[in-house]
Amino acid sequence: MGIAIGIVILGELRPDVHAVMAIAMATAASLAIVGVIALSRHHPEVTKRRKDARKAAGRASH
Repeated sequence: MGIAIGIVILGELRPDVHAVMAIAMATAASLAIVGVIALSRHHPEVTKRRKDARKAAGRASH
């Protein structure tokens, strides 16, 4: 996100960077964001905590 702000709002993209390279950088940034989101949702520690919370909620309702 910081890179996008720098390029779009602050105009920090150097003039010698071709459009193809800018698109490649944006694609790489998007993949990194998707990867972080996926890891935050499917990391083994996160899934274990969710599973434990469901078990605890199930016990509390009985």
